[in-house]
Amino acid sequence: MKNYENDILERVVKFVGNVIEFTRSFSKDPAGYSVAKQLVDSSGSIGANIVEARNARTRKEFISSLGISFKEAKETKYWLEIAGKSAIGDRSKNIDLYKECDEICKILGKSIGKLRSINN
Repeated sequence: MKNYENDILERVVKFVGNVIEFTRSFSKDPAGYSVAKQLVDSSGSIGANIVEARNARTRKEFISSLGISFKEAKETKYWLEIAGKSAIGDRSKNIDLYKECDEICKILGKSIGKLRSINN
């Protein structure tokens, strides 16, 4: 399990760094600040909850923390979509981040599904 956790965590850390860099180009108005904050918060929470999962005391707690990471990844996709529809930030960077976030969602979703099926 550690290899999975390190691989996904490394990928998420890189992703969050790219999200932070992306948000630095946002307009300095209420919309830019708001979307940037939401993106940084939700993307950062993906990795934070993977770290929580690594420190889980039980399998149930592990799956729960990964579930929160999955929800935060879905929220990040939502905010990337809002940024794209609102023309906030560089469109090509947004598209790349959205694709990466979608991949992270798929990895987390599939992992949670497998863990739950083993658990039942």
